[in-house]
Amino acid sequence: MIGNLYNIASNAIGGAIGKEVIFYKKFLGNISNDVGILIPSYEDPIQINGSFQVVSSSLYAQRGLDTNKHYRILYTNTEITEIDNNTSSDRILYGDDTYQVLDKEDWYRYNGWSGVLCVRL
Repeated sequence: MIGNLYNIASNAIGGAIGKEVIFYKKFLGNISNDVGILIPSYEDPIQINGSFQVVSSSLYAQRGLDTNKHYRILYTNTEITEIDNNTSSDRILYGDDTYQVLDKEDWYRYNGWSGVLCVRL
């Protein structure tokens, strides 16, 4: 095992990772509202360290992403849950926008980071 590459990289570039103001809302589960419709429930937002990157146009084409939507990739040392069948995913708050986590490159258990693809809601 190499160690926590996220922390090593952050320290190597002078702690620049984590200077952005990014909030994370953990998905708790679905709850039934007053008319019986299931709606997602989340923990209160907490600030996390990370780098929120613009998605390149080549990745839009490569992944078949909708060009009418706004995507970003978050690199973080926080363990995040992506969308799955019959469940929602965690949410990311960045600036005035809310993003839903769609997919992730999960290196968290191996070396302490994840790269998650997010779409603006």
